[in-house]
Amino acid sequence: MDATTPRQQRRARRAERRIAQAEALRRKAFSPLRIAGLIAGVPLVATALTVSIFIRTSEFSNVDAVRHLYALAGCDHARKVGLAPAAKGFPGYHPRYDVDGNGIACEGVGLMTGPRLVNLPAAAPVPVAEAAPEAAPLPEAETPRRMDGGAKFLRP
Repeated sequence: MDATTPRQQRRARRAERRIAQAEALRRKAFSPLRIAGLIAGVPLVATALTVSIFIRTSEFSNVDAVRHLYALAGCDHARKVGLAPAAKGFPGYHPRYDVDGNGIACEGVGLMTGPRLVNLPAAAPVPVAEAAPEAAPLPEAETPRRMDGGAKFLRP
């Protein structure tokens, strides 16, 4: 005669099913392929988030912002999307590609024409005013104040 009752047998079968389901779920959750996929997805999500934030906060239009990011890869890439040479303040201008510091990036490499090239006027010499021998002293300025969360503090 069996010492277990039918009720105890049903409970044992249910417990065995729960244990089997838990083991199957554990195997699926900790599979090396799934973990590798999740780890590989982190840089992709971070890159997509960074690009979308840049596009939304850029002063350029969405299309120009994407082209501006592409031009960051170099002057060849900027030329491919029609942004080289680029004047300062326009899409495609990155200071690292402005070799001579004149405000135009990717100039002197390849063609010198482009939709974003701006002819900058030559800087006129600024006359230097000579200081008067007896210059009046400057009025005392108000003590600068520092704002911290809306409260005003005197600068030490």
